[in-house]
Amino acid sequence: KILCFSGKIIISETSKTLILLLIFALFHKIPEFLFSMVILFPIRCQIGGIHLKTYIGCLITTIAIFTTAIIILPENIRLSEFAIIGLLLLCTIICFHIGPIINPTRPKLTILQIKKCKLIACSSIICYIMLSFALQFNRFIVCGAWIIIIQTLQLIAANLITRRKKS
Repeated sequence: KILCFSGKIIISETSKTLILLLIFALFHKIPEFLFSMVILFPIRCQIGGIHLKTYIGCLITTIAIFTTAIIILPENIRLSEFAIIGLLLLCTIICFHIGPIINPTRPKLTILQIKKCKLIACSSIICYIMLSFALQFNRFIVCGAWIIIIQTLQLIAANLITRRKKS
């Protein structure tokens, strides 16, 4: 069961990444995309979020998320250093309290695994805050901050959806 799940994920994620690379090549934003993807990976893998049932739905949503974080929001909303830090600290708290929300096809997590997921995700965001200072809040940091914020909003939405299904 785990092997099948892993194989599907590898094929799906590889093809989505190649498509995203092509899209961001058209916008001359491959470095920003790769940076944002690296930032998102440890967080998304640990705390999950919304899981769509179809590949095309997931692909379209992923394109929308990365486009919003890399192109739309940085061009239209200027965040101060203080705002970035504050929002990322809020994301850390939310991820700790809500996460993880895992794909229904993924094997259930033990209490220890849940704690480990929370620790890795929250530590990743805290390290990102420190990285923000080191890189002086440049364009990469802004894109990465937006990807974390969007991921956290997605986690909140997934939590609400999960709660509705249970009631």
